[in-house]
Amino acid sequence: MRGKRRASSIATKTSVEDEIAHLRGLDLRGLRARWQSVFGGSAPAHLPRHLLVAIVAYRLQADRFGDLDHVTRQVLDRTGIEESGAATSSIGGAFTNAATIGTSV
Repeated sequence: MRGKRRASSIATKTSVEDEIAHLRGLDLRGLRARWQSVFGGSAPAHLPRHLLVAIVAYRLQADRFGDLDHVTRQVLDRTGIEESGAATSSIGGAFTNAATIGTSV
């Protein structure tokens, strides 16, 4: 039984790896089309190619293997806010919105 589970796990991992390798070979137009199929909407125009690849690859992996649980996301969000807060307070708070940048992805 364990061998069977392991084999299916390996097959799943390989197919995700293949999908990610395929993403890396796509041009910008192809990446935007893949974004559309994964997220159901248009990719933000300002995102460069490398971020499109990273975000779509993350979503493919999260869909296949499971995303972060709610508690883990909260911890990471708090950590990001605390680090951003420490950085902004050290320069006089010039970047008051820095803590909210990137928390939605």
